[in-house]
Amino acid sequence: MAPCFLPELARAAGRLPAEVESALWDGVSRGLLTADGFAAVRSLLTGRRQSSPSHRHWQARRGMRRGARGYAASGGGRWSLLPASDAIDDRDGLAEAIAEQLLARWGVVFRDLMVRETIALPWRDILWALRRMEARGTVRGGRFVTGFTGEQYALPEAVDQLRAVRRAERKGEMVRLSLPIR
Repeated sequence: MAPCFLPELARAAGRLPAEVESALWDGVSRGLLTADGFAAVRSLLTGRRQSSPSHRHWQARRGMRRGARGYAASGGGRWSLLPASDAIDDRDGLAEAIAEQLLARWGVVFRDLMVRETIALPWRDILWALRRMEARGTVRGGRFVTGFTGEQYALPEAVDQLRAVRRAERKGEMVRLSLPIR
């Protein structure tokens, strides 16, 4: 299907624009849809913000209806499906390669760390790869970093370094890590 504006999508689907907007949000969040400009995504955000209960109350008091001002996403841009990605032949192999990359980068890997990464595979696939690696003896599982729940895996060298830091005499110095926020 060719890229379409929201009103065209609503007509083609035989649905209300609000229903199509909800479907667009779902498609964008799943990585299935794209727009030809950021204005389309911005119009979805504007439509969501303006449909909040407090805004609807304000509109009702002023005698305005949502349909009277035009639909927020109508001028936002065209929407289209993203092409399907190629199937992964060896999902387990890819998960192990990603797990090795994460371990090389961080030393210790756990689920909350994945917030900082942009990886196409879900955590569960990487977790199974880490469990296989632990069974082979290439990584260690345990509780290495406090303040985080769930399973944690570390390279043997990282475990040794963490133990050395724990045993070292405290000097009262503060260590801050600068991590990019997404």
